[in-house]
Amino acid sequence: MEEEEEEEEEEEEEEEEEEEEEEEEEERRRRRRRRRRRRRRRRRRRGRRRRRRTRGRRRRRRRRRRRRRRRRRGEEK
Repeated sequence: MEEEEEEEEEEEEEEEEEEEEEEEEEERRRRRRRRRRRRRRRRRRRGRRRRRRTRGRRRRRRRRRRRRRRRRRGEEK
């Protein structure tokens, strides 16, 4: 039992680290896009829609990971 619990904790820590890495990558991408968008904003107003989509993708990724954790706990019980 102790070994299984340790494995769960390690997996959760790895997932959290992955989330942090993904967030950092997205921030870098957004910074690059913001620089480009500032130039394009005067010509196009579609940049606002793109922002909403990127936020939605982040939320979906987190929900999927939470579901996986619940399934793992259910199998062990």
